[in-house]
Amino acid sequence: MKPRIALASLAIASLAFAAPATASTPEDTYLAALSRHGITGDPPALIDAGHDACWALGQPWAAVGMALLKSEAEYAAQGLSGAQEKQARHDAVNALCPDKATWRD
Repeated sequence: MKPRIALASLAIASLAFAAPATASTPEDTYLAALSRHGITGDPPALIDAGHDACWALGQPWAAVGMALLKSEAEYAAQGLSGAQEKQARHDAVNALCPDKATWRD
């Protein structure tokens, strides 16, 4: 009986020192948020569009509108409606570039 207790104790102790689960990437967080909002499409293309939206929001004031057109076109190519595109951009800001949160609509 004692060997089983020792073995169980060893197993529990090894769990305490196990490496923590790998944190999800911002891209994983972004795709999960899109999924929660019912937005689907090609994951690499959606990620590119999200990064382009973040990039656009980092441009000088006069260039932001033109820069956002690229990400809007990428979202439209995935079949997203205007409302879905807006939600995807919000999800991109939240997950991929939270430092640009002041730009949210």
